[in-house]
Amino acid sequence: MSLINGSDFWNIIILLGAVQGFILSFLVWKGKGSSKLSNRLLATLIFLLALACSNLYISESGMEEEYATLQVIQQLLPLILIMPVGPLIYFYVQSVTEVNFQLDTKRWLHFLPTGIDLFPKLLVWIALAGLLMQQLQEETVKGWGDFIDAYNTYMDIPRWLSLTVYVLVARHYLIRKLPSQAESDNSQRKWLGQFLNAFLLFQGIWLLFLIPYINPSTRNTLLDDMSYYPIYIPLAILVYWLGFKSYIHIRLQTEAPPSQPETIAQQPMLVTTPSFTSEEITDYIDSLRKVMEKEKLYLEPTLHLQMLATHTAIPQKTISYILNNYLHKSFNEFINEYRIEEVKKRLLEKDNTHLTIVGIALDCGFNSQATFQRAFKNSTGVSPREYLSIQSQESA
Repeated sequence: MSLINGSDFWNIIILLGAVQGFILSFLVWKGKGSSKLSNRLLATLIFLLALACSNLYISESGMEEEYATLQVIQQLLPLILIMPVGPLIYFYVQSVTEVNFQLDTKRWLHFLPTGIDLFPKLLVWIALAGLLMQQLQEETVKGWGDFIDAYNTYMDIPRWLSLTVYVLVARHYLIRKLPSQAESDNSQRKWLGQFLNAFLLFQGIWLLFLIPYINPSTRNTLLDDMSYYPIYIPLAILVYWLGFKSYIHIRLQTEAPPSQPETIAQQPMLVTTPSFTSEEITDYIDSLRKVMEKEKLYLEPTLHLQMLATHTAIPQKTISYILNNYLHKSFNEFINEYRIEEVKKRLLEKDNTHLTIVGIALDCGFNSQATFQRAFKNSTGVSPREYLSIQSQESA
């Protein structure tokens, strides 16, 4: 006896979750918060969840039987992508807390397991091509279909594990990164905490469904009675909450951005009332240069103002004041100058001829090729390759 399977009420709930997810993912993508990359990571995450909800609605509402095109779309396109969700969650949390966060090559590698989700669709395309070219028989293709069903069933185990691990790692990162923040930063920390806790709750619900789902003796009974509703109803609720909550958070950030430590140094900020003696200023400048020249703190890709303040025991506002009013540089300009000098030095070392320019730049603290290219040209007036060519000609 079916308990909730085929219920129009639950189908409407899931449909509304999908529609809202698509709309809010667009609004979040176009949001004008403090970080476009953060917004786009979050928008992509919401979009993938909404896409999964729409897939179940198409199946359970009977639309795939009524509209043949939808059935073709379901078979050929990957409407359920779970493996990218974990990295998106983790990188979203990082992008909110790190002002210079970029999706560099190492981070993109985290999305390679998406192939687990794409593999069944690849088999469908191969099967279709084989039938059209008369290289495969229908009986063979049916056997592939059984394999795909079994594959998707048991691949839910690594999918669940991946998402759970990424959420837990992101939670640990958040606790370590923001252990104790000023009152003005509480809203950011609170939002990220709620964001991660919501996914942890969903993972608990998914686990309760996954255990009987992967058990051959209980799987058919579970699907006959409940289909996938025990997962997709909470997922639709998560999309509701995540969409509205994130959009409101971005609007609040836009209207009244909090004074985070990293944002202080994004542009020079002149202070007209000096409150330090010349000796104190000299000491501060010496301390800042010491951690750069001797300790090479600039090699840390995630270096930000708060980290520098902790390392030098100089208050953040004092660092900003000294940099902007006496060195006439922003925090990023100050750090990147040391990184560029390190890049220039390594480019001319014979032991590094086998390395790429971008590889050297990443080793010197830059976290993206675009940031490095822009900073290098602003500093030297030429591109890295032009600089290397000039130096080679002069040494010839």
